[in-house]
Amino acid sequence: TIDFHLKNVMRKLDATSRTVAVVKALKLGIIEPQ
Repeated sequence: TIDFHLKNVMRKLDATSRTVAVVKALKLGIIEPQ
């Protein structure tokens, strides 16, 4: 489920929320701003 995948991503990024996960992913170059 999406909840399972989100929790895994957040754990791997050591993020406490979706917002923190997005910010960390942007800084690491995992995702690009649109």
